[in-house]
Amino acid sequence: MNTAATWQLLKKWSKRGVITFLVLYILLTMDSLFSTATPSCPIERHTFEGQTFDVELCYDVGQRILGLGFGVYSTEGKLLAWRSSTFDPESRLNYLAIDDSMIRYSDSPMDRINPPADCVLNMPPTWVDWLEARLPGGIPGLSHCGSASLQVVDKAQAQWEDRIAPQRVKEEQASRDNQAYWHARAAATAASPASAASVGP
Repeated sequence: MNTAATWQLLKKWSKRGVITFLVLYILLTMDSLFSTATPSCPIERHTFEGQTFDVELCYDVGQRILGLGFGVYSTEGKLLAWRSSTFDPESRLNYLAIDDSMIRYSDSPMDRINPPADCVLNMPPTWVDWLEARLPGGIPGLSHCGSASLQVVDKAQAQWEDRIAPQRVKEEQASRDNQAYWHARAAATAASPASAASVGP
């Protein structure tokens, strides 16, 4: 066997091993950077396969197309998985649903013509999910999405509607309060010149 070729091969794989070790070491030592939930995002506690996790949901239902992101944390606050997608809250094909052994969510295409893809985060998260959550842009070539059946879509959409209903009620109340404020202000402004005119010197 060619000793020079064997040595070159050994050097190549040793170099790859060292780089992999360094990347994993950096990710492990910097874990505290990934272990803080976003203060403005609500957290729900769920049990999957007998294990309890905190699921952080980040979305803004006030926009037409929005970014949906959710993180899965251990009860000690360690980030175990993070997924994100584009989302159209007006579409009945868009959803986020938490089942017994997975979290399903849709990812809307930016062209808004094709139906959204059905995506899955199997629970509990794996080491691949842990690694993907720490790499900018995720793991290249790794996809979690496919096509969904209408039964899955209907179930997930119903759950999503239940989740965002309180937020919609709050937004509608804020809109009514805002309109009432401006009506009261306009009425006060209209009455003000008449009061001034009625007061003589």
